[in-house]
Amino acid sequence: MTKNNEKTNYKSYSLYTDILASYKYWTDTSGKYQTATGKVIVGIAKTDDRSKLTFAKNGSIVDADAAKIASASIKNGQITVTAKSQSGTVYLWVMDTGDAGAYTCCPVTVKMAPTALYTYQIPNAVYGTTAKYTKASVDVSDAVDVYVYPTYKEKKDVKKTEDATYTAVVEDKAKDYFTVTKSATDPYKFTVRAVRLKDNKQVSGKIIIQCAQNGKKVNFTATAVNGVKKVGFANPSGITLDSATDTIKISASKTAKVSGSAALQLEKVSSSYATTDSPKIYVMGTADGYDAAKFAAGTVSIKNIPSTAQKKITVSISSDKKSVTVSAAKGASAGITTYFLLVYNTSDTAEKKGYKVFSVTTE
Repeated sequence: MTKNNEKTNYKSYSLYTDILASYKYWTDTSGKYQTATGKVIVGIAKTDDRSKLTFAKNGSIVDADAAKIASASIKNGQITVTAKSQSGTVYLWVMDTGDAGAYTCCPVTVKMAPTALYTYQIPNAVYGTTAKYTKASVDVSDAVDVYVYPTYKEKKDVKKTEDATYTAVVEDKAKDYFTVTKSATDPYKFTVRAVRLKDNKQVSGKIIIQCAQNGKKVNFTATAVNGVKKVGFANPSGITLDSATDTIKISASKTAKVSGSAALQLEKVSSSYATTDSPKIYVMGTADGYDAAKFAAGTVSIKNIPSTAQKKITVSISSDKKSVTVSAAKGASAGITTYFLLVYNTSDTAEKKGYKVFSVTTE
């Protein structure tokens, strides 16, 4: 609420008037001279034109639209103006009902602080339609943008208010791992940056966004990670590797299991830390044998299961994640091709999801 450019963060605001009640004089029906003390009344109206005011029988000001924005009362010269359920500018009227008839008015602007805060990934989110953005994995030295969305209720409708201001801090236990910066041009935009990992492992922390006017808060959870940007195979042994087409060839034998290996090369986001990703390999019957929609949502689901013959070809990752072992079981036929999905990043950010589809063929 602001009154004459003076801001206040409270629902009610008090001020005083120097208008005093004057006497009223009249002659009654019997001709006797009568006197009485008038009183000082206050009211809220949409107009600053006294001639357009509407009065009730008891002398009070009546304005239904203004009453949705603010109300006013007076006691011993102290006026209390209270914000109601809508924002807007109205006029506070102070009047002497005595014969002197002094009066004045001043504008009062009611602004809406939020009753709830939400966070979104996009600046022009639509409440109730756009998916809320409450958490994210952030690669070390990288950042994500978070937009606060403040709402209040007007009857049954949820509306966005742009009347308040907001601050953001990192919770104390996570201050070594994250920073948060408010945009210089967008009052609802905050940039959350991951600055380091904890003992080479991922770490999570809360970013607390708060309304400066009424203290309403919303928490955004960030997790600092060191993702893998790219994977590759190198230094094949016992297998033939075509890196350009991501194909591997291995000999088949009717009498013995045949195995080979290759180094697994991981290109990390930051070379300063170990990766927090855990590469995994899934076997498929076809090159597109996984559910792309589920993968986009962060879940690996194989929809095309390999045949019995294809299952005779296996690929596994070493415990130290530094190499892969390719095997063809005893009795595997030549000319069998099995497909594999190597997943190295299932980040919640679509453009960071990392995978490689490769094939192994027996010969």
